[in-house]
Order: sequence, then C-alpha cells, then structure tokens
Amino acid sequence: MTRFAYSVTLIVPTSGREAANRLSKALGRDAADPPKTFVVPLSGDGSKPATHFGCHAWADQSFVDLLTAAGEGTLPEVDWEAFGLTEARVFEVLGGMISHVTTGKVGFDDALTANGLQRVEVEEHD
Repeated sequence: MTRFAYSVTLIVPTSGREAANRLSKALGRDAADPPKTFVVPLSGDGSKPATHFGCHAWADQSFVDLLTAAGEGTLPEVDWEAFGLTEARVFEVLGGMISHVTTGKVGFDDALTANGLQRVEVEEHD
C-alpha cells in the first residue's frame, strides 16, 4: 500500500466552514492564512447559494485513524485556542461533517452523489 493510500472527501455545512478551515490548520493540513481547505461550493441542485463546502485530499493511515478516533470521542493533543477553537466546537464541526474515505480512486463525486449534493458553478468574478 502506498503512503497516501486513502482518498478522503470531507464536506461541511456552510455554517461550519470557517471552523472547519481552522480545524484543518490546527491539524497541520493547511498552511494558508487564513486557511482555505474547504473551497468547493456545493448545494442540492448545483445552484447558489452554497449550502455546503467540500475538499478532497490523499491521506495516509494516520489521518484516517485520526478521523476514526475523533468520531469515537478522542481528539489529538492540540492547543485549540491558538486556532480560535474549543474542544466543544471541534466536536460540533466533526459531528456535522460528512466524511467519505476510499482507496484506489478519487471518491469526491461518489460522496456528492451519496449525499445529494452537486458542485455550485462559480463564475470567474465570484
């Protein structure tokens, strides 16, 4: 198995996008300032406004384990306050997050279909 064997799609409601981006930065997955992990606008019919935002990444076993542990109530040791988060907010964001993990192929479109979402078409000036 290769180092980045997992295709991970994560989707958050628009209301959790900012906190999810900060969570991504706190976990060392986004170096931008401000963080910009969840960039793909989504909605049920592909029209504006976006109701959700998604991202895709190739990940290793340790990231999949982190997602699994968080789903079971265990977070990594992180100074959440340094990223404008609390443990309660992290669990809230994770609780509202849709995660889709596959191996061998990009599963982004499969995750969208399974959750009744489509990409929102964005014009150049948006």
